[in-house]
Amino acid sequence: MSIFLGDAREITTIFDRDLFDVVTSFDLIEHFEKNEGLRLLEDMTIIAKKKLLYIHRTVTSRRKRL
Repeated sequence: MSIFLGDAREITTIFDRDLFDVVTSFDLIEHFEKNEGLRLLEDMTIIAKKKLLYIHRTVTSRRKRL
């Protein structure tokens, strides 16, 4: 396994088309403006050979009030 640290908006300039079997993203797109997030999804599908797995969690507070 390798880890890449860099700007996600530049993945198509760094990685070749269809390079990875699966591209996975966790809780990422909400940190971008709408157009940048949509472009990032498109770019991830370009470098993914088979699948794109995007996971977004919504965290809610479940604390009980006393």
